Amino acid sequence: MAVHTPIAHTLYHYHDFFSSIFQYREYLKQSVARDLRKKYKRTSLGYVWSMLNPLLMMAVLTVVFSKLLPRVENYAVYLFCSLLGWQYFSSTVSSNLGAIRSNMKIIEQVPIPKFMFMISTA
Repeated sequence: MAVHTPIAHTLYHYHDFFSSIFQYREYLKQSVARDLRKKYKRTSLGYVWSMLNPLLMMAVLTVVFSKLLPRVENYAVYLFCSLLGWQYFSSTVSSNLGAIRSNMKIIEQVPIPKFMFMISTA
């Protein structure tokens, strides 16, 4: 009789998760490329905008808050790290809200795990 421990059960789910990503890696590559082309299609700066946006926000907030919090050492680096993490999190959550709904036709036609759509938008 096999004893199932919670750790072994959790590791099994991680194995399934990563093996699904590996199995559908070509779809994932194409989906990410399609989403990036669609996102930056009509912007004048294109892919540069994804890096320019946090840098400009960091510059403004550094100027404003360095006057309010003058004792924080290396405030620009601290702010950049926190802004990058927050902007990635917020954009991922907002784009994942419609990921399943916008890809419903593909979900109905192709047997693919639904989390692949969320990974491709992240």
